[in-house]
Amino acid sequence: MRDEVAIRAEKRRKSVVEEYFRRLNAGDADGVLDLLTEDVRIEDPIGGGGPRERRAYVTGQVDARVQITPGYVVASHDDEQVAVPYTEHRHGRTTDTLGVFRIDPQGLIKELRTFRGFDDEE
Repeated sequence: MRDEVAIRAEKRRKSVVEEYFRRLNAGDADGVLDLLTEDVRIEDPIGGGGPRERRAYVTGQVDARVQITPGYVVASHDDEQVAVPYTEHRHGRTTDTLGVFRIDPQGLIKELRTFRGFDDEE
């Protein structure tokens, strides 16, 4: 039997991540920041940190005109996490990346972790 409540919650978390990428691709720094909690934790090889660094991280992404091509978005059964492989296009380079997001009950991103290695860049 399918748990319709859980499925709706998973779809909601997935839609937050999809909207994050849409706003980032549109160059909407303020819109991206609206999707992040005030105390968001960002772990990214090219930047990140805690609440003080969130604006710098997002504006850095927008200023670099980063474009994201997301893959299939998967929600965890833990009521928080969403994972998505994506391709990042930046400065003429393409990098395969995995993003893991934690979404709070209000539908905001409270943690963003990105994984990529030197061998993932073309």
